[in-house]
Amino acid sequence: MSFNKKLNTTFEQAADLYHRSRPEYPKKLIGSIFQYSKVRPHHAVLDIGCGSGILLQNFLGKKLAITGIDISPQLLQITKRTAQAKKEPVNLVHDNFQTHRFSPKSFALIISGQAFHWLPLSTSIRKVLG
Repeated sequence: MSFNKKLNTTFEQAADLYHRSRPEYPKKLIGSIFQYSKVRPHHAVLDIGCGSGILLQNFLGKKLAITGIDISPQLLQITKRTAQAKKEPVNLVHDNFQTHRFSPKSFALIISGQAFHWLPLSTSIRKVLG
């Protein structure tokens, strides 16, 4: 997917409603992610399409180096407020995952809650695998 202005506009207009209507992830699922990924304090974690931080917030307080990337500045503001309320540092990137330059191998864990399906699967998987 190239930068999708229509999708971004939709999220911009309804960021707070989107955030309030999204359910949290089950604690058992989050526990399984930690168990199987073996992510530990100070490891780097990337959340692709972090949106309002519904998934990302589960990684706060674990002493991780968290980066969230999303195309919506309004959704990123919600994530920022959540992190600030928990006094947790988070690197938030307003950009398109498809075109943003970073080294996937620099992350111990790459997650994506409700965004990966918006991306072209083959190129996104190649990018994640480095």
